[in-house]
Amino acid sequence: MAIDLKNIMVGNADDAKNNNDRVKSSDLIWDNVDDGTYAATMVIVYPWKEYTKDQYVRVRDDEGKFVRDADGNFETTLVKDLKWHMTDVVFRIDGGKFDNHAVKYTLSTHPNFVGSAKQFLYRMGIFGVSLDDLYKHTGKTGFVVVKNRDNNYVDKDTGLTVETVESYVSYIAEADSETDIGI
Repeated sequence: MAIDLKNIMVGNADDAKNNNDRVKSSDLIWDNVDDGTYAATMVIVYPWKEYTKDQYVRVRDDEGKFVRDADGNFETTLVKDLKWHMTDVVFRIDGGKFDNHAVKYTLSTHPNFVGSAKQFLYRMGIFGVSLDDLYKHTGKTGFVVVKNRDNNYVDKDTGLTVETVESYVSYIAEADSETDIGI
């Protein structure tokens, strides 16, 4: 899953200039959302960012499955100058108590997470499309599973530890008649 960074950056920049109807981050509500499954629309795909650095990568067997050691831990190997790409995808929840609230999902081509990018495209019903062209599919609807996590950081100005709770998309869900979509 190679990303042509030059094309995606130009594509997103041109799309943003030429599309005045594009959803802006400031148009959305960024408050926390309760854990649950929600109907949502993909509204923003940020430009892909390229990363290159030494990384430990999980070892895979001949079938592509991760290899574990005798203690059940993933076996890893150091890869020098590994290159991968990441982007954030923003979903707007449609309907219910959290209508118009925004939640974020991170996609990566890092070898440890390559399955999540493929699964994302499949569950969103986006077939035959490269990740380069994902931004062209804003407006696509699906179901997101939202979770919350504690996020603690040190404020640069005060030096104090700030404790927050952050809502994020854990994964993209396939809808069925049993799915509670939060409406």
